Parts: sequence; C-alpha cells; structure tokens
Amino acid sequence: MEIGVMLKEARETKELSLEDVQKITKIQLRYLKAIEKGDFSLMPGSFYTRAFIKEYATAVGLNPEEVLAEYEHELPSASGQDAIDYSQVSRSRKSSPSTKSPAVFSILPTIITVLLVIGVAFIIYIVATSPDNTNQPNENETNEQDGGTEVELRADDEIAEEDTDNTADENTDNGTDDELIVEDEPVEPVLELDEYKNQESTYTFTNPEDTVELVFETDKRNWLEVETAEGESLYREEFQSGESPLTIEEIDTSQIYLRFGEPTDLTISINGVTLELSEEIDPSAVQKVWINIKEDTE
Repeated sequence: MEIGVMLKEARETKELSLEDVQKITKIQLRYLKAIEKGDFSLMPGSFYTRAFIKEYATAVGLNPEEVLAEYEHELPSASGQDAIDYSQVSRSRKSSPSTKSPAVFSILPTIITVLLVIGVAFIIYIVATSPDNTNQPNENETNEQDGGTEVELRADDEIAEEDTDNTADENTDNGTDDELIVEDEPVEPVLELDEYKNQESTYTFTNPEDTVELVFETDKRNWLEVETAEGESLYREEFQSGESPLTIEEIDTSQIYLRFGEPTDLTISINGVTLELSEEIDPSAVQKVWINIKEDTE
C-alpha cells in the first residue's frame, strides 16, 4: 500500500475531511491532495514533503516517525541543503546579532551625577548668600583703629552691603528657574520564551511602543505563514532570499502566529528584538510560534 493511500484510509477511519486536516495542520489543500495521490513533484521541496507528511500523520492519529521509516523508499531523498546538522542550530543562534542599547545610555548615569553635583553646589551658594545669613552691621557699630579711636562705618561700606543683599535676592528669585529635570531612561521591549513543547513555542512580548513591526531575513528559502489573533493572514507563501529583509509593519493584534520551516536559515525580530528559538527544537520539523503581546503601561 502506498503512503498516500494509507494516510487517506487513516483519515477516513477518523471521519475527517481534507478540509478538517487543513484546519488542524494549516497545510494548503493542494499539498494534502498531492500527498494522498503520491505526487510529490507538486511539493515545494523534499524538506517540506517529509515535514507535511509528519504533520498529516499526526493529525490522523499515526506515529509520524514510524510512517516515515516504513515508507522511506517512496519519499524523495533529502538534498544536501535539506540535511541539517543540529550543531549548526546552536551555532547559528549564538552568532545571531543581539540588540544593543545605544552608547549614550551607558554614560547617561555619569551625566546625571554631574548635573546633580552642580545643582547641589548651586543650592548651597544660594543659601549661603541669602539675606537671612548676611551679617547686618548696626548703625552705631565702631571699629577700634589707631590706638583705640572709634571710627564710624563709612557710607561706601553701607552701599556695598546693600548691593550684596540685592544680588543675593536676585539669585534667590532665579533659583527656581535652574531646577534640574532628569528624564527616566527609555523602556526597552522584552521578548521571553514561556513554553516549548512538540515543536510549538509560546512567547510573551512586553511592548512599550504603540505599534508592532516584524522583520524576517533569509539567504535561502522558507515556507512562512504570519497570522493575527483575529485570523487575518499577513503573509502565507514561500519566502525567498530575494525578498529579504521582509518587513511587516503596524500590526495591531493581541497575538501573532508564525509557522515556518528551515528554522536555522530564518532570522526573526520584533521591534528590533531577535526571536531566539529553544535549544530543544527539531531543525527538520516545521515550527509553530505564538507571540502574546503585552502592552507596557508603566
């Protein structure tokens, strides 16, 4: 019995239509029909042939590994490009560019400290020169000079004292204009992996911005699907290197769903933050990713 006939019988045994299998696996109907007919020439590549058969088998209650092993002779051989060493997955993740904060943020604490020191010195000067702390001489104050002769303070000295008091008053009045305003450091977006199970990853994206932007990059080709929580399809086709980088802007949804093959050849970032896949992924399997978007209101 051919693999396509076997899968079709398993589907009919579970009383599932091809449309039901399409909803479960999200594989296009034309590819499901090609699998049942055994016409693998319609598939986008040998990698996708095996990946789609594994998902079809899982959807109809079969063990995908046993199905592939039993019908290996019917399946197209994997090309050198499709054979992926797992060690390359770890290296590609470690070498992927990370998002760095601008250099100005590293010296911002030093700038703030200098401004605060200047501000404190200015306040001390204002307090020291205020009228309350200026010693006012009495009109009858005398100084002993030339063997004890009492001399009255000169009128010039009194004028100088008044000028000093007026200058101190002006500085005090202007003190409020020189108050320091220190702005909070900008909040960076955060993308965290919550769970990984059965080639499915769930992330939480804490977004301090008003919009969401996805960027995809590849130097080969990848089957790629992008949907919103409302079921709106933003992209669903084979992503070629000629389209890279692919940018999807102004996404307004509470959850983003991604489905893609060849995970080691695809780089994904959201608002500049690179999406890091779990080290436990099977690089030969189609990946499913849910990104829950959480707005940062602080």
